[in-house]
Amino acid sequence: MEKINLNENWCICCTDDAKCFYSDVPATVANTLYENGEIEDPYYGENEWKTYDVLKKDYEFTNTFSVSNKVISSDKVLLRFEGLDTAADIYLNDQHLAFVNDMNRTYEFDVKDILKEGENSIRILFHSNIEYALEQHRKEPYYTTSDTVDGFSLVRKAHCTYGWDWGPKLPDMGIWRPVSIVAYNLAKFEDVYVRQHRHEGNVEVQFDVAFERLANGKETELEISIVSPEGNCIEQKYCGIKTKDSYTIQKTDRTVRESELQLYPCVEADFTEVLKNKATFRSQYLEYILYEGENETSRGTLLFCRPKHFEFADPGLTYTFEENEDSYILRFRTENYAKYVVLEAEKFDFVASDNCFDISKGEEKVIEIKKVDITKDGETIQIQPSDFETLTILNAFDIK
Repeated sequence: MEKINLNENWCICCTDDAKCFYSDVPATVANTLYENGEIEDPYYGENEWKTYDVLKKDYEFTNTFSVSNKVISSDKVLLRFEGLDTAADIYLNDQHLAFVNDMNRTYEFDVKDILKEGENSIRILFHSNIEYALEQHRKEPYYTTSDTVDGFSLVRKAHCTYGWDWGPKLPDMGIWRPVSIVAYNLAKFEDVYVRQHRHEGNVEVQFDVAFERLANGKETELEISIVSPEGNCIEQKYCGIKTKDSYTIQKTDRTVRESELQLYPCVEADFTEVLKNKATFRSQYLEYILYEGENETSRGTLLFCRPKHFEFADPGLTYTFEENEDSYILRFRTENYAKYVVLEAEKFDFVASDNCFDISKGEEKVIEIKKVDITKDGETIQIQPSDFETLTILNAFDIK
């Protein structure tokens, strides 16, 4: 298999304006225009509506790439789009390949007979996701709310981008996952599925492999290996495949010892008494820390009821701050468990390394705020360290 990545240097322009802006994938219209100073921050003030008008237009993404004779001579050559958002017409060397309308899936097109040795061109005409949704609504009217774009539920796109009671209407468009040319010889894997069947201390491993045979008449060999976490080959199997069409190995079973698969026992804990006692299950919680050797891999907390029913104690949050060359460091401590901790500042806006977090009793939580992420009215500003003394700190205990 040979792969040519087509993720760099895409020209993005509006269909009614020849001005081109270049970006690498992932790339969207609104983000590219914002980075080039063509629109203001769509999430600030009422800029949402200005951006909304911009997204009612159609945009073209174009690029050129070179292909060698070796690639074109392969048994099969595919143009693969792993994520297009959303309604778009695709052209390769001015030849229309397809109209697509689903941002959640991968599209592949056989382009062996369309590609040419040397330079090739690709063009993706993205249709406004706003207008596309409205068009679907006219065809099949469906009840929605005033907070969203009519017809959004009929579009295979992240619905939250069409607006919600908590979010703006900004259904952007563009290429959100990689684009590539992929060339195959002999055969192409379609699917691999592994099953485990455990019995009497052993594990039977079954492999179901489906692939497309590309070169008729040529013998193809399939190699299946089971490798331990340490990199040792436990079992290896070679299968001669001679079928012309897709083929599934239904029962290529290899039995290995359970110990070789590195199975680890789980810790069991019984909280029946806590759950039975109505006086405690709303005020007690489980805190856990997972280690791999001496290294902590993750930690978390588990409430025995919904957070809105939990009887949070006053966490007694305190913090200190220090200034570095390009950031401010805030260190938080708490006397009791604090959940959903958020920070607010009256004099400025900021983006922190963690904008909503929990703190366990006695734990120190370190938050970094880069100076370039401190703004007011959309512009980066300089503040005094004393401004951090006026931070507002909210958490679940403050919700009455």
